[in-house]
Amino acid sequence: MKKCNNTNSGTNNPKVRSEEMNDAESIIFLQKLGAEPVSRFGGNHSGRNRLMRSTMKKMLIVCAASSGAVFATSSAMAAPEAPNLYVGANYGVYKDRGGDFDEDDDFKEFLVGLQFNSFLAVEGSYLDFGSFGGDVGKADIDGYDLAIVGRLPVTDSFSLFAKAGQLFWDADVRVAGLKDSYDGDEPFFGVGADFYVTNNLAVVLEYDRYKIDLEDSNLPGPGSNFEGDMDTFKVGARLAF
Repeated sequence: MKKCNNTNSGTNNPKVRSEEMNDAESIIFLQKLGAEPVSRFGGNHSGRNRLMRSTMKKMLIVCAASSGAVFATSSAMAAPEAPNLYVGANYGVYKDRGGDFDEDDDFKEFLVGLQFNSFLAVEGSYLDFGSFGGDVGKADIDGYDLAIVGRLPVTDSFSLFAKAGQLFWDADVRVAGLKDSYDGDEPFFGVGADFYVTNNLAVVLEYDRYKIDLEDSNLPGPGSNFEGDMDTFKVGARLAF
């Protein structure tokens, strides 16, 4: 009687040995993750669930750490504590009623303000509209304004604001060879947003509307009655102390 050899011939198969090595490497990898190894052939569902929970936990830890880093960076750029004094400058374009914004009609502003608390400030500024008009008539307008500013903090570094005040203006008008000077005061309002890029320096976007009424029967044609809504769109910076 011949003696039977019970050795599994499959062990000599290179493909089977490769699969066994892959199983061993998978078990070692899962052990490094801290999860219970799951056999590819056993279908251990509880092991798979534990692996998924372990992986999700690690992902949540990473997300929490990342969120904390972003929050810390945002806090480092928080607006300065009130009360504080600030100075600033704006540059932009403007248009009168019925017109269009034109890069040739540039606008400059220099300002100083006092922030009483997170929500309220008072602000004064000098404005220069430059010279605008056409061949028939031109006007040079500048002035000073005083405004109350209401601010709504959205985050530590980003705020929305609205302002209202009074503009005190001077105008030099030239129409058909005639020249005269005028002055007046009119209300104005504006809205905007500021973002602190450091603890003391903010970037500002702002839209304001100023009203200028001029009436003089001595000036010929349309120059005798000028009623203008001056819309301004400007970009600027604020430095707080």
